[in-house]
Amino acid sequence: MYVNSPGSGFRKGRRAAGPCGGAPMPDLIDVWQAGAPKIDMLSPDIYDGDYPLMCARYNRSGNPLFIPETRGFPPNNLAARVLYAFGHHDAIGFSPMGIERPPTPDIELTSAYDAIRQLAPLISAHQGDGTMSAVVLTAKDPPQKVKVGTWTLEASFVMPHTQPPAPPPATPIWTAAAIFIQTGPRSSMPRARA
Repeated sequence: MYVNSPGSGFRKGRRAAGPCGGAPMPDLIDVWQAGAPKIDMLSPDIYDGDYPLMCARYNRSGNPLFIPETRGFPPNNLAARVLYAFGHHDAIGFSPMGIERPPTPDIELTSAYDAIRQLAPLISAHQGDGTMSAVVLTAKDPPQKVKVGTWTLEASFVMPHTQPPAPPPATPIWTAAAIFIQTGPRSSMPRARA
């Protein structure tokens, strides 16, 4: 059984809802675990805000990460979000809301779910042992160092190159992500990216 908590960005009418009294907010996870030990998971609804931070705040103290609600309509960056949640935080589920609203399917999300399906045996084998991680980056983010098993990788968002006299590409609003899995003592490769 799980209990979910609206995070920042959850809207009620025209005003953003503030912290919900008694909801399993990140600062109350230890209280909830002590007071309601029969609840298996305390889960965030992540609509806006710092996605990696919210994942980290719920993936702790023996609380597995399950995201029962996240933004499902554009701009959403769902493909990057799902790869990051499973690769970096050993997520056990990811459920976007409102994915039926756009007139066309989200091909990037479909591709990310397909990548997770294909990688499921590797993801299961490497969850929690330090040999799997992921990054999520925007065009404005500095390079990130990622520890994957015995390796430290550096990942950065690279803008596409143009040939002169073409103008430089506009800064994209989308987010990129990659999962890294060390499958042996001397191997580590990106296994999925969005």
